[in-house]
Amino acid sequence: LQVDYAGEKARLESWLQAVLHIPVNRNHHETAEFLEVSRFSFINELGGKYAEGFVKKRPGGTRVFIGWKNFCVRHCLMWSKRWLILKVL
Repeated sequence: LQVDYAGEKARLESWLQAVLHIPVNRNHHETAEFLEVSRFSFINELGGKYAEGFVKKRPGGTRVFIGWKNFCVRHCLMWSKRWLILKVL
């Protein structure tokens, strides 16, 4: 079974361009998430992109809490979302 990868690539690229030509699809946040792009993806000075996406961050950073503070940080404080970009240097 021979697979024509060049033809498949061309068809996929054509379909993707047609989908992104529609402004509603192009500007939807789910489209950017699916394609794993952000405004930082197109800055050449930052180098090649390996991956990017949302990560959850717990308050407190690198500080170590003991006792009740640890309990409160672990169970009471809300997680926040941060956009993380892993770059190839």
